[in-house]
Amino acid sequence: MVPKILLFLTIVFLTAVAAAHHGSVTNGGLYLTDELVQLEGELTEVFWQNPHVRGRLKVQNADGKEEIWELEFGGSPRGWERRGMSADDFIGLVKAAGHVSRRDALDLGVLHILFPSGQEYTGRGNAPLYSAQPVPADTRRPTAAQIATAEQTA
Repeated sequence: MVPKILLFLTIVFLTAVAAAHHGSVTNGGLYLTDELVQLEGELTEVFWQNPHVRGRLKVQNADGKEEIWELEFGGSPRGWERRGMSADDFIGLVKAAGHVSRRDALDLGVLHILFPSGQEYTGRGNAPLYSAQPVPADTRRPTAAQIATAEQTA
């Protein structure tokens, strides 16, 4: 009897831990989704590792003091590579918009980022905020235009 209870509690605990980290940037339990926060500064470091690419953004706050924000980007390093992006493409002056984490006031879940190249990534199919030049789509997933073309030729 005790082993079954222990197994059950272990599964419940591990499920809660996994869900706590892997929620979407639009998850109100993890992020303050009522406000879209926009930042502008220099992306100085990129952590090109699973499960999500992260970076450090140096900004000046309203008092003129330097702050370091941690940005969490949707997608894994391989997903960004399928878009033709590398860690080097993230470094430099950027604009970012997203939701602030409930766990850390200087942690932003990114919905939009304008890269130094002028390309903008927009998460979840959002309309662009900064540029008409999008980051290429993930090459594993067909675009709406590719789907329409395939349907017309079928």
